[in-house]
Amino acid sequence: MLLQKLLINGTKPSTLNLRARGFSSFNYLLNKDNDKIYYVATPIFYVNAVPHIGHLYTSVISDTIHRFQRDVLLKPSFLSTGTDEHGLKVQQAAQKQGIDPKLFCDGVSPSFKKLDKLFNVDYSTFIRTSDDNHKKTAQLIWKQLKELGYIYQDTYKGWYSIVDEAFYNDSEVEKIIDQVTGVEKMVNL
Repeated sequence: MLLQKLLINGTKPSTLNLRARGFSSFNYLLNKDNDKIYYVATPIFYVNAVPHIGHLYTSVISDTIHRFQRDVLLKPSFLSTGTDEHGLKVQQAAQKQGIDPKLFCDGVSPSFKKLDKLFNVDYSTFIRTSDDNHKKTAQLIWKQLKELGYIYQDTYKGWYSIVDEAFYNDSEVEKIIDQVTGVEKMVNL
């Protein structure tokens, strides 16, 4: 199966329900006894800056759900969290400090683990997108999505917002003059 090669804290999931192979949501893993494992995932947090209260809030809420499943309902539960170490925000933050993006990420990513430890967040796995295991898994998923026709090459015209991390077509943006700086800029509608 898709993630059988992915070792999670020394255990090997026997199967993965990918919503009838539609890949819309990773809800449950099955353990060796075929018991459903409740799967909770935080977003993978950008490391363009140290963690803040919003990161902590997300982690604590996710941990609460995880512990409720495990400790109150007595169901197997798995909490995944981690850091996203790619993208323009990370690149720009590293450039601003004049260091290599990988070194920048190596400096910031541990602060997310430290915050979780400080507030006793009991995650099952902490993923860094720069980890070899993550890269191999992402490549495997990419390959399968491409084979299913979900990924294809095409041409897209539009405006990319670094802040929103999204592309917008011409009908979704307009040019304005920033009233503070007087500089023309694009904004999404």
